Amino acid sequence: MKITSSILIQANASTVWQILMDFKAYAEWNPFIRSIKGVPHIGQQLQVDIGTMKFKPIVQTKQYNKHFAWLGTLWFKGVFDGLHRYEINEIDEQTCEFVHSEEFSGLLVPLLKQKLKTETYQGFVAMNEALKQRAEHTSL
Repeated sequence: MKITSSILIQANASTVWQILMDFKAYAEWNPFIRSIKGVPHIGQQLQVDIGTMKFKPIVQTKQYNKHFAWLGTLWFKGVFDGLHRYEINEIDEQTCEFVHSEEFSGLLVPLLKQKLKTETYQGFVAMNEALKQRAEHTSL
């Protein structure tokens, strides 16, 4: 099961990327992901706090100004796994589309499907809006 949300941001890809990779500042602007600790390099483990849940995903992909993804698991692989992805699609020099998605798999997905489609999706949308506000009103 996959959930996806996107938003147009009137800022360049570099500005959006810098905000996303500045984990220390998440508490200042991000209503969904309260904090991320760790180094955003492939193979590194992060500590992510989304308020209702804390987990330790492993960074899967990272391409500067383009995309970043991590894979999180609950207890052990196959129970409840999530591949969380940020994508930045440059439209022109001052506009980009931010795509925020997560692909869920595992035994618990059918039980949590409705919550993911509502609460998690709403969290993605709230984060996207906050990212837009920060990117459009910052001068990085």
